[in-house]
Amino acid sequence: EQTAQVAATELARVVQDYIETYPFAHDGLEIYLVQCRNGALPGLLVERLDRLARRRRWGLHLNVIVHSTDRGAPLYRRVGEWLRAHEEFVARPAGGYFPAVALRVLECDYDDLFRQVHDTDLVILPDVLAEKGQAVESEMHTTALPSNANGDEWPLYRAQQAPFERGEFTRALLLTPQPQPALLQHFYRIQWAAQERKALPADETPHFFQRVSLLDWEQPLTELHRRFNWVACYDTTVDRFLLEATFPDTVEVIRYSLGLGTKRRHNLTVSSSYRARDIVASRLTANLESLLTGTPDEFRREVARNLVTQAKQVSGDIVLRAAGPGAYLNELIGMVVAKHETERRYLEQHPGALTAWIYLDDFAHWFDGRIPDLLFIAIPQEANGELPLHVELLETKCVGESSFVVEAADAQKQVAQGINRLAQAWAAGAAHLDAPYWYDQLY
Repeated sequence: EQTAQVAATELARVVQDYIETYPFAHDGLEIYLVQCRNGALPGLLVERLDRLARRRRWGLHLNVIVHSTDRGAPLYRRVGEWLRAHEEFVARPAGGYFPAVALRVLECDYDDLFRQVHDTDLVILPDVLAEKGQAVESEMHTTALPSNANGDEWPLYRAQQAPFERGEFTRALLLTPQPQPALLQHFYRIQWAAQERKALPADETPHFFQRVSLLDWEQPLTELHRRFNWVACYDTTVDRFLLEATFPDTVEVIRYSLGLGTKRRHNLTVSSSYRARDIVASRLTANLESLLTGTPDEFRREVARNLVTQAKQVSGDIVLRAAGPGAYLNELIGMVVAKHETERRYLEQHPGALTAWIYLDDFAHWFDGRIPDLLFIAIPQEANGELPLHVELLETKCVGESSFVVEAADAQKQVAQGINRLAQAWAAGAAHLDAPYWYDQLY
């Protein structure tokens, strides 16, 4: 239930972005939950969307289809229980013909589903992609001596994703990170021997990892992108770069978030065919007219495309917000300019450095108060056997001259608060009690 609540909250934000990108969708929004395994998720998602609609004063009409290939009966029972407990959602309103929510269960295979669906709003795949395309493998390594001689201390760790190159079609999730106590090494040696049914090589210990690929999902995901405007994947398997590498010519990632869920292991990736990118760029082009008055339409369109390309490297969320109503366009411009200037200044001093950006709205649990916008992390090429991290916190603004002094002072305050928080959390030496947790967050 708790897992479903967190998932429903994150997915409701995706639906909000969708409605702001397609403003007329709330009159008859159709959402498919494909291969849904959690019977609590559909009802919780409808509740979150109802609260959102009341807060935004949307006249939202939902048609939610809960799909399964083999569990239609238990899903139907669970959905029926929720409907009986929430009759207000399915009651016909005064003066209206249709209830605000239509919730139904559909059991069929993927081919039947594709035959029934054409040009629909949104499909959600909650923890679906882990069903296939994964395998547990092992590699043998020389047995390492335990890091603690007395055996009283046990290291804290969790499964971690191994580093990967851009464009790779697979991911390796390290299931047995090092170091390990001697007892745990013996346990994994026994597991390997039982699986391989042969004697274990002397002085070697197996390292287990999970190999993840989307190649087995190539046909279903291609069909989903062809039939739905947006495809939302919420699971521990897919990430932005894996999706882009597997579908380089058919899929455009328009939003992604990392480290979600109760255990911070879920990723949320929202993607579409390339036509959605054109819609976002067109809306940005129109919004830019108020800032770039008198400029040709083609010039503003080129600026919009470049803004989308640059901002997507940090967050697809801000791109979607900037395409909707409000002052988010200024935020997008401020973020892109700050990113460009920060990278230019650092790379001039450290050519060839490895750089990364973190959009801190996705890591709100790091902070107690207000949150800065961006975290810039760099590893210089001259790192000799060590891992020196260069870290910068940024609060980005794009404001008029009249409000510059006030906004600049506010930005400095936000950055100072963020530095005070993260400098303590990531202090070197692991002297603080929760150091393993914070180091793991940075990984």
